[in-house]
Amino acid sequence: MLDNKATQLTSITSNHKGLLEYWANFYFQIHVLGSPTATIEAKKRDLNLFINFFQASLNSEIIDLWTPSITKAFQGYLLYEAKNSLNKPYKATSVSRIMATLKHFARWVHKEKPFVTGYPFQGVRIIEIEEPRWNGLSD
Repeated sequence: MLDNKATQLTSITSNHKGLLEYWANFYFQIHVLGSPTATIEAKKRDLNLFINFFQASLNSEIIDLWTPSITKAFQGYLLYEAKNSLNKPYKATSVSRIMATLKHFARWVHKEKPFVTGYPFQGVRIIEIEEPRWNGLSD
């Protein structure tokens, strides 16, 4: 899990390079820190949510076990089972944002160290949010 101190990594050494948490911390340091506070907090929540799901689902932290089926299962979990901090189901817009964070993270990891099983978003359809219809004043 990402450390509560947004500016520090949890204790990691080179022998942890095969672990999801190592890569999440590395990504966080490179791509998230320096962003506005709200962005940092949102991305930290998003990544921790996935790390917890991954560890609970696979009973493992080995990043190369991340496959498209895990990504799809996580999206389903967000849509139908998970609850937010207010103990309410996530809205589609929140699920879309969480999945966008995760997709950017996965793309970056895959570029740095290709996944043994392939890109974990391969063939995964992210839910699409419909643009609201204009209900303004008519002419």
